This record gives sequence, C-alpha cells and structure tokens, in this order.
Amino acid sequence: MMTSTPAGLSKGKGRAPTDWRLHALPNIPTVEQLSNLELPMDALPEQQDTVPAEYAINTTFLVSGTTDSPPWTGYYVQIPRARLAVTNIYGVWFELHRRRLGFEAHRLARGGLSLIDAPLKGIDYARLRATREPLTQAPSRAATPTIQTATVSNPAAGPWGPPQTPKEQDKKTTGWVMPPLSDEDPNEDEYMISSAMNRPPRQQGQPDGSGDNPMVLAAMQSAGYLRLEGNPPDRFDGDRSRTRRFLTQFRQFMLMNDGTTIAQNDIKKCTYFLSLMGGPQVDGWSEMKYDWLDIIKKDPRQLMGHSPWEVIMQDFLDAFTNHAEHEQAQNTLKQLKMKEGKIDEYIAGFERLAHHAGIDLDDPSNMRTFAQGLPGPLVETVLRLDDLQNYVQWREAAQRHQRIWLKIQTHKGSYGSTQPPN
Repeated sequence: MMTSTPAGLSKGKGRAPTDWRLHALPNIPTVEQLSNLELPMDALPEQQDTVPAEYAINTTFLVSGTTDSPPWTGYYVQIPRARLAVTNIYGVWFELHRRRLGFEAHRLARGGLSLIDAPLKGIDYARLRATREPLTQAPSRAATPTIQTATVSNPAAGPWGPPQTPKEQDKKTTGWVMPPLSDEDPNEDEYMISSAMNRPPRQQGQPDGSGDNPMVLAAMQSAGYLRLEGNPPDRFDGDRSRTRRFLTQFRQFMLMNDGTTIAQNDIKKCTYFLSLMGGPQVDGWSEMKYDWLDIIKKDPRQLMGHSPWEVIMQDFLDAFTNHAEHEQAQNTLKQLKMKEGKIDEYIAGFERLAHHAGIDLDDPSNMRTFAQGLPGPLVETVLRLDDLQNYVQWREAAQRHQRIWLKIQTHKGSYGSTQPPN
C-alpha cells in the first residue's frame, strides 16, 4: 500500500490507479517527478497490510495497541534484538524515522534486510543513494526539487487517515499532508523504536537498536540478511505452457540470491515459491502445500530424507506439466534437421527438445535420431573416423568434423555448399 507522497512532489492528473504501489494516491505521478525524488523525504507508515506477499518478504505488519506493542501501525523488519520501521513508497522500501513533527523516509532499506523492491518507472536509485543519510552521521535535510504544488485544506482528510502525531498542523500550499521538517530536529531520536520490546532508545555506541549503528548492520549480515537481487518470476496462474519456464525463472532467482536466508531455508523458499502463484487453477493446490509445510515443519520425519523444496518442486511438475508436451517434443525432434551448416544451432535445438521430451540422450535410438538430422556426408565422416559410444561423443565429433570441413572450404575459397560431396 502506498501511503507516502514525498515532499515537493505534486500529484499528476488521472483516474484513481489500480496498481498497488499507487492505489492510496488519488493521482499518478509522472516519470519525471519520480526521477527527481531525493532523500530524506516526508512519509507516513502504512495503515493497512496491502503490500503483496511476494514484495513483503521479511517484513511484518504490526498494529499499534496490540500485544506486539509497536509504537505505530506499519511495516517492521525484525533484526537481532531490534525491530526496524520501514515503509514502501512507489514500490521501493525505505527505512522510516519518527521525529518531532512527523515521519521521514531517510534512506533506502539497506541490503542486509533482504527486502524486494518493485519500483515504478522513473525511480532513480543512484539519486536516492547519493542523497540518503549515512549510517554514522547525523541526519540532514536534502533540498527538494521545485515542483508545482497543490492545495490541501484539511490534512486529516488525506488517504492515510487521521494524523498520528499530536503536533501535526494544517498546510495550505503543499501537495503532501505532513508539515515540513526543519533542518535540525534535536529531539528526533526521542521517537525512535529501538527494540522488539519497545525499550527506550539506545545510547550512542550501543551495539543494537534502531539499526542505524554499523554494529547492527554487521549483526544483520552475520545472521544472513541480504537484499534479494534481480527480478522474481511473473505470477504463475496455472497456465501449463509456462510451467517449466516459471520453475526455471524461480531457480535462477534463487541461485542469484544463494547467500540469502530465503534461498538457504527450504521452508522459506517453498513459502516464497507458493506466494508467487495465484488464480482459480492454482489456489487449491497451493493451499494444500501450505498445509503440508505446516505438517512437516512440526514433524520433519514425514519427509523421509527428502528436502521440502525437492518435494514441492516435484509435486509442482506433476500437477502442472503439460503432459502432451513430451509427445509434441518427440515429434518435433524427429523432424529437426541441421540447416546451412549451423551445427551449434542444431545441437542446441536438439538438446532443448530432448529435455522437453524427457528422453535419455545416450539411448542408441536417440543417438540415431541425432544422426538422422545431420547431413549424410558428415555422418559418414564421423562414423568412418570415430568410435562413438554415447551422445556427448557424437556431438563433439560432429562439431569437430564440421569445423574441419569449414577450414578446408576457407582454403579453397569456396562456400557454395555446406557439406562435402558424396
């Protein structure tokens, strides 16, 4: 849920957006306005838990006044012996400060938190990093770009509900609800949340607290908190033509983030995998798998030596594989031919289809199929000069003799044919 309109950013005109990153705002900002954002900027914590699950990994939405006792309603990240307030603005996670006159996003969520962004087009990460508040220096107010402002007569009527701070005042000529923060706010740390138990703020040099101290960052890194890199796969809705592609994209995403807790913890990995599914064709299956994860978490013996991810992955393939794909791939494989002397393209296509068909490349019948797609003279040369026992030997021999033939043609100055004459 987008609950923050940065200071100095006027809202563009248009219909109420449906994008979750914008739906709390009455109008859509332009790409130029988004590219001009700088830190720190005024913000308000979310009042409802509406950030999609795949982009809320490692965050917890807490409500003020409940048993969790957060100082305000919004999103938090639990770090060793501390809880850090964060907010999502235009699809980007920021760390949030509470100061005398309101709230402020003062820096991008650090990499150690392993949060996933879904930035709107125009967000300039380099500019945000350049203007963020450093970990070891006192906050300073960044200059805000001059942009036309709108008039708000009643800040309490904003999209975020009633003001959360007693000193919030009316603003008459701005496009945002929070009043401006002064360059210096000597009591800004008074409102900082410093631990899961809502302890008083830490003293300077204390190793744990709000997360601003470099010692906290080191503790987070040692605990395995790392930012997820790259883009997660698009949501899977049960379309069987996308089954293998979706699984491949997810595995690539996990390999790219191999050092994170999500990639290393099978339960979290499976949960994240299931969170990327949605729709009538998959909802029932994913609910059953969530129930199964709860069961094996309580009693791992039911895994019978397998890992949760291995089971989920195989069950996913069993449930959503296009069973006609094998037959279709086999038929295409038998018709595949090498063209224009492009041996590498032929090999790549053959191996891709063989994978989809689920065949054993070393099976003699499949090696014959490979040979049938090659030009006859090349096959004769390979059989005459090589003793071939498996597919890899066939592939390498075909590549080698095709390269030799191309070199011979180069010396002859002739490229009129793709294979030697019979």
